[in-house]
Amino acid sequence: MILAPTTMSGFLYAAYTWGASRLPGTWGMYGCAGWYNRCAVPERWNNMPGTDPWMPNVVGGFIMAGVLSVLHARFMWFPFEPVGFIIGTSWTSWQAGYWLPCLVAWVLKTITIRVGGSKLYENFGLALATGFIAGYMLCIIPGTIISKIRFFFPF
Repeated sequence: MILAPTTMSGFLYAAYTWGASRLPGTWGMYGCAGWYNRCAVPERWNNMPGTDPWMPNVVGGFIMAGVLSVLHARFMWFPFEPVGFIIGTSWTSWQAGYWLPCLVAWVLKTITIRVGGSKLYENFGLALATGFIAGYMLCIIPGTIISKIRFFFPF
């Protein structure tokens, strides 16, 4: 709860103070320069989402997602799901950090089901997760609107 606001505040402060393209190391690479290099450097405009030959990767991903889907549907004890495979292996989710919250949710769900069973999961786990997501959205939606207004009409 503390990491995300402090990281974003620190990054925005550094980006507005020195410029995002001048930030060293990890700040520049994952903060803004990764997208800058993708869009503004002509030599790199065609290296993402993929260059030729990309078809074997697509076929391999479809096969892997299909196998995981069949295993997850056939065996109740099978822990992996195709959506988790996609989130865990895509570069965008790694760069944006989507995989960590999904991993934490999966671990908490597994522990809740093993300790208290499906009754505890349905009565407590789902209510807790739904309340957290609803509360987060109640903070994010006004914050996003205000940040867009402040971007076009600064202080």
